Amino acid sequence: MTLHDVDISRLKYTKQAQLHCLLLGIDYCRLRVEALKLGEFAAHFPSLEHWKPAAKDVITKADKKCDEILKRVDKDHIDNQKGSSGPVILKQAELLQNEGKRLLEAATAAKKAVEQNVTAALEAVVAMDGDLKRDLKSVKEKIIAGIGSVIQKLQVKELDSLVKKDLGTLKQRIEKLKTEVDEKSDDDSLVNKELKQLRSAKEALEKVTHKDDGGKSIKTLTDELDTNFKTQIQQPLSEAVSAVNEAIEKLGGKFKDHGNLMTLHKVFEHIKGKVAAIRGTPKKGRHNGSGLEGIVSGIKQYAINIGNNVGRSSVNSWVMRILNANVLVNAWIDEYVRNNNNKFQDSTVTAENQKIQKVKIVLQNTIQARFSSVVVNEKPKGQGNVAGTLAEIQTFHKAVSQKIKESLDPITKAQEIATQVKSEVINGGGNNNDGYLRGAIEATLAQLPVLVKNFDDELNTFASEGNAGFAKLDDALKVTKDLDSQLGDATNPSQRDPSGPNISPAQVVDKRLGMVRQQVRLRLMVLWC
Repeated sequence: MTLHDVDISRLKYTKQAQLHCLLLGIDYCRLRVEALKLGEFAAHFPSLEHWKPAAKDVITKADKKCDEILKRVDKDHIDNQKGSSGPVILKQAELLQNEGKRLLEAATAAKKAVEQNVTAALEAVVAMDGDLKRDLKSVKEKIIAGIGSVIQKLQVKELDSLVKKDLGTLKQRIEKLKTEVDEKSDDDSLVNKELKQLRSAKEALEKVTHKDDGGKSIKTLTDELDTNFKTQIQQPLSEAVSAVNEAIEKLGGKFKDHGNLMTLHKVFEHIKGKVAAIRGTPKKGRHNGSGLEGIVSGIKQYAINIGNNVGRSSVNSWVMRILNANVLVNAWIDEYVRNNNNKFQDSTVTAENQKIQKVKIVLQNTIQARFSSVVVNEKPKGQGNVAGTLAEIQTFHKAVSQKIKESLDPITKAQEIATQVKSEVINGGGNNNDGYLRGAIEATLAQLPVLVKNFDDELNTFASEGNAGFAKLDDALKVTKDLDSQLGDATNPSQRDPSGPNISPAQVVDKRLGMVRQQVRLRLMVLWC
């Protein structure tokens, strides 16, 4: 079957069929164009045999394409007559048609159901409206009947006549009572008893207000009320207010060279400055600090310096103190120099006292150098309070004393130190007669830990509570800090004042006292006038 054999009239002219016919025409035109192109291509060849197979192949493909289109559209196609699924497009269109009908039927049924429900609801509303109107009418009739019953029971309609009657009776009774009072009726009067009591009270009052027996009447006492108020109330109260002012002024006057401190705020400010000076500032850098803070920080820094200097200079100074103060040590060194007078290495040292001093310096440096390599872990850190820092110093001194005993033992180290001193002072180390030098060294090393302990004991004695009481500095500093903080709170402008900037609690007290004084004066003036 070729393109020319297609019977267009057999197609069902539905929308889908028209579309496929249009596509078929497009394919046909495309095939014609390709055929023309092949014709142009064939013009270049001397014979049509060269392009005939290609044209035949194109036409065959076009026939197959058209046949596929017909299968999808034409229900009478030969392939659709053998029980196959039929044209796809047509079947899909039928399926859509069937679904549309089903949806229309469902929508119609739903519409009818909604209309029925709405109708039923409207009928129920109409019925309910009728019932409600009937119920309201019944309630209204019952209310009207109840109100009428109450009006009849309470005789509201007859109320005006009853009131008039009662007022007439009351008027008659009042007129009768007035007549009885004016005529001073007998005992059968309604108010006779009350009138007698009133007359008795009047007579007693007249006696009190007009005394003739020398006593003071109410009028006299009333006349003296103004004088008594001035003497018994106004004057003592004024004196009390003035006493408060005078007390504040006297308190301010206790501080000299600071003007008149007439308010609590100024007094507190002045005290705060003095307390701040007592508290002071801690030592920082080149600034030595001041007050208690300066003393405490100085003690802490002293403790740190002790720990840092023990390996550099502390032992040196302790040794020199022994060499200069111990008579026995000095005698042994003098004798040693005298026995080796002409053997000194330094020719510039000629005088005997210079040679003695030279030996002491070399001995001092030698002992210090040996102890410099000793590590003492218990160095004071000065990070706690004064009591803790003093305890650190004591612990450190005990550790140093123990290290000196271990590293500078007189029995085992004296000869080594003597040999080193001789090698630096005497030519050739001198003769073997070094007993005096060794004796001086042994005495020095033996006394060195004792000196450290004595120094620690002196410091402990000086810092104990029984004497200078360095440990009491912690309590003193704490009290000073608390007082400084409290005075700061009292003078700090932290209170809001509606009339201006913030004011301090002390100023609030001053302001309230001023208001009290002013209010007392005004009230006294009002009561006086």
